[in-house]
Parts: sequence; C-alpha cells; structure tokens
Amino acid sequence: RVHSSGDGRDRGSPLREGAGASREGWTTWLDEVEAKWVRANRAHNLLQAKHATVTKELKASKRREATLEEAHAVGSAEVQRAETMLHASRQRAVDLTVEGEDL
Repeated sequence: RVHSSGDGRDRGSPLREGAGASREGWTTWLDEVEAKWVRANRAHNLLQAKHATVTKELKASKRREATLEEAHAVGSAEVQRAETMLHASRQRAVDLTVEGEDL
C-alpha cells in the first residue's frame, strides 16, 4: 500500500530511497500506484452500483408496503360494512320475531 509519510513523500516511493533514485524505480513505483488506484476505483464503482441497486429495491419495497397498507385499509372498510349489514339483518330478524312474525 502507498501511505503518506506526511512530508510530501510516499512510503516506498523513490524519494524515500534518496536523491539517486533511478528512472526505472520511478516507473515501477508509478505502475504500482496506478494498479492500486485502478483496483480501488473498480471496487468503488462496484460499491456505487450495489448502493444504487439496494436503494432501488428499498424504494420498490416501500411502494409495495404502501400498496399493501392501502389494500388492507380498503379490505378493513369492506369488512366493517359487512359486519354492520350483518348486525342490521340480525336486528331486523329479532324485531320481526318480537312482532310475532317467525322467519
């Protein structure tokens, strides 16, 4: 890994080796730094893509949840109406029975 030494020179760089560093030393070091950057950039891009996918899935999940909640509310209202109608029908049957009409 390339780490900053805090003095403007990176550990492992030809500057750390002294003023007599060769051109080949610099080329090798720069190639290593570039390869590390390419790997880090590739990993960063993969993480960004994964983040985008997870965010998209989360939004879709929230939409499905909202749809299910809406369907539940509609279903609950329908059940409430049916229970009200059932109660009214039972009450009417009781009223008719009390009045002497047998169902």
